Amino acid sequence: MQTSQDFSIRNTGTQPLTVEQFSFSALGNFLKSPQASSFPIVEPDTRRRTLTVDVPSTAVAADYEGFAQLQVGSTAINANEGNISVQVSAGAGSAPAIDLSASSLVFTDAATKNLTIENIGEATFK
Repeated sequence: MQTSQDFSIRNTGTQPLTVEQFSFSALGNFLKSPQASSFPIVEPDTRRRTLTVDVPSTAVAADYEGFAQLQVGSTAINANEGNISVQVSAGAGSAPAIDLSASSLVFTDAATKNLTIENIGEATFK
């Protein structure tokens, strides 16, 4: 199972910012760092990166569920605030699946009919 999430890093200072590295406080076996080479961000620019969760099919949820911090190492004066919370849950990357209880509704003998919509997938359905 593999899924990705984009995030942005924005330079709000007045000097160029260099992002030097990405590391994780936990779940390092399953979280894949964004592009690891250092890159500058000249204010007021924003750079987008992608964080990927890659879970082998042999892993069980207890192996990879949990919380971690994506630690962004940079030249910022507030570099210790450059952490992004990451939560990995069972079903991450799985698609929601819909199950409808009726294939059609015919309104000839009643003013209301019941229709049940159920998520039978592993991910949140909204």
